[in-house]
Amino acid sequence: GSVCCTRLLLNSDDRGGVNAEKKWELKAAHDALDITGISSTDKGRVVASSGKDECVRLWDVETQKQIVKLEGHKGWVKCVTVSAVSDDAGSSNLVVSGGRDKAIKLWDIRASKTREVHNLLGHTGWVHAVALSEGLSSPKIVSCSGDKTVRLWDLNNLKQENVMHGHELRVWSVAVNGSGDLAVSGSSDGTLRSWRLAGRSFTEKVVEKGDDAILAVAMTK
Repeated sequence: GSVCCTRLLLNSDDRGGVNAEKKWELKAAHDALDITGISSTDKGRVVASSGKDECVRLWDVETQKQIVKLEGHKGWVKCVTVSAVSDDAGSSNLVVSGGRDKAIKLWDIRASKTREVHNLLGHTGWVHAVALSEGLSSPKIVSCSGDKTVRLWDLNNLKQENVMHGHELRVWSVAVNGSGDLAVSGSSDGTLRSWRLAGRSFTEKVVEKGDDAILAVAMTK
């Protein structure tokens, strides 16, 4: 999938996978407001999007229909990620989002009523990106923010595990590798930093430093 201003573009094949055989364009997917982030399950059948309408929305790629609308953030939702762990039907239950309200929200899309299962607080600036570290024995959330920090959260006890300092300006993006033990982040300070995750301890390394802000990062799985 890709984001084009206020439109969501979804590519799918007849088996629910993602390729270029079909392209659906959902105009005004977030009430004609900007889409700020997208994520999909590992089988590509469900796409989650976040937007300036203060909502997270889940979409069925094949039917082009909205599955659910998740409301709870107070302000723009800046980012969203979906668990890579899915069942045989391609359904992932855990959705994580972060926003202008400085909160990270966990959602269980199986729930019939209250889908918001937890609210993680700690960041003192907008939450710009979230990533799931599911390769470790204890799954984690890695987040970054305008408060210049990268933070690690334990999904088992739903508590903040570490605050990682190093960036000198706003941190825009974060990504985690497939094994879940290494994260990278990009910032307005022009640095790309790596973080070796090991429980309550971490090792930081400056991978690259330039003059321009690093707005997006990604890692192979």
